[in-house]
Amino acid sequence: MSSQEHQGARERRPSRRSSRARDSEAVPVWWPQWCRNVIIVAPRYPEVSGGARFVENFASALSAIGVSVRVFSAYPGERTASCRTRTVIEREHLHRYPVLQRTAERHSLFAVARAIPVLLFKRLDRFRIRRRMIKAFAREAKDAVVVFTDISAKRAFDELGLSDRIQQVQIGQHHSPFEPFESNEPFATALRGAFRSVDAFTALSQKDADKFEALLGVPCFAVPNMLSPLRFSEAPSSTVVSRKAVALGRLSGEKQFEALILAFLQATDRDDLRDWTLDIYGDGEERRYLEALIIDRSAGDRVRLCGVAHDISRVFTDAALHISSSRWEGFGMSVLEAAQYGVPTVAFDCSPGLHDLMVVVHGELVPPADGVDGLASGIRELVADADSLRERGSWARDGAATYEPTRVLREWATVLHAAHSRLTALGGSRQNGGHA
Repeated sequence: MSSQEHQGARERRPSRRSSRARDSEAVPVWWPQWCRNVIIVAPRYPEVSGGARFVENFASALSAIGVSVRVFSAYPGERTASCRTRTVIEREHLHRYPVLQRTAERHSLFAVARAIPVLLFKRLDRFRIRRRMIKAFAREAKDAVVVFTDISAKRAFDELGLSDRIQQVQIGQHHSPFEPFESNEPFATALRGAFRSVDAFTALSQKDADKFEALLGVPCFAVPNMLSPLRFSEAPSSTVVSRKAVALGRLSGEKQFEALILAFLQATDRDDLRDWTLDIYGDGEERRYLEALIIDRSAGDRVRLCGVAHDISRVFTDAALHISSSRWEGFGMSVLEAAQYGVPTVAFDCSPGLHDLMVVVHGELVPPADGVDGLASGIRELVADADSLRERGSWARDGAATYEPTRVLREWATVLHAAHSRLTALGGSRQNGGHA
């Protein structure tokens, strides 16, 4: 480890005094009294994504009730973390991808010879990571519940031999709907292999939880994502006077921003609606294509690509409508955050988790098969009726309270009790990567 890395790890390491002080704090009576430490293992944290917002909100909520939280990020995050975080694999490109990536390189003696030093360094670096992380994880995870937020995070820990060192409860998660992978046997096999040792598993809807339980053979629970503890009581309600629609997400194919832009322009192609504007927040590989689309449609004065949103409150406090055009979406954190600010959503009905959320916050659901025309119809139904839009916003804010952090943590308490009982009934042992 370099001196800089060593210093960074030392700075992030909690003091023994602070850990003892945290252990002496009382947790709520409804929370499992044996669960005072939680480790969250994520593929990448922090970053701008719904999964990263789950980690941030979950960690903040746990800390607020007196539970010590540590995040292990398999790969480096993209900005400053808001909670204690340790990166497992600093050199992502070296370890995540093969040294000889092209087939032609594998058949070239010169390429192979040139790669040998890199391969040796990769092996040595992996040994260093494993030794360092085993020491750190043994100290952190001795009495901690470990939550794996994604299959890639779990597999990274399995490959380093860290999962076998967990003595307490393990919880697995999947933040996408089951349906896109239903007929994907390689994915199903990988999922079973990765999560065969967990004591419980959570999904974002009951329908998804039932399917995951049938696949994995472990108890699966439907637990929704939660609002940020720091924002829940502070969020002002949108005044709904701006005639502005907003959308958030990575500018990539599954988010279908092309369809969103076309639907918005179609919905507002009327004299009394042409003063509506659309702000899209996010970045990604389709940015240039979307910029060209906006120019081609002569919509530069009405549709803007605003980059990554670092402050959600500034996005929603002057917005009147939120639009989601995703092909699939496990839950839709932006839908929940919009509702928190009293902003209603129009969205494709693309997953059980999003469907359940939209029903609670009184959003406008559009069948995915209806495409651009259906989305445009849903948008126009709301933007053409200011009174209905305002009423939907009020209903959305009321519905968002369902996902208040303490309410969702109570559901987590149920999951932890069930997982602990299962581990205890099995003798508290894991052999050969699975339950005894």
